[in-house]
Amino acid sequence: MKSSGGRTLLQHHESSSFYFNRTWQEYKDGFGSLTSDHWLGLDKLYYLTNRDSLTAVKNQYFSTYDNDNDNSSRNCALDMRSGWWYNDCAPCNPNGELLKPNETGD
Repeated sequence: MKSSGGRTLLQHHESSSFYFNRTWQEYKDGFGSLTSDHWLGLDKLYYLTNRDSLTAVKNQYFSTYDNDNDNSSRNCALDMRSGWWYNDCAPCNPNGELLKPNETGD
């Protein structure tokens, strides 16, 4: 796992050409390279956090474009273009497209 100052990075998103719009299985297993852009993986993240570390997303189910588990009538992962523990398509989207200043993603 990539470490920075004693922290484990669950995701690193630096390159605008590396996309986080992936399948449920890819988010479960993890993808990318730990030395660059990556998602650590739900299985590993569960092992590391196991309880209340991510309180902002507590009791939310993880959603991807192909597995919609959020509380919205929309598919938040599809709309936001990445997997995350969405409630109702909240503005928190750390796995979303990496945009340069003044880009909208549309």
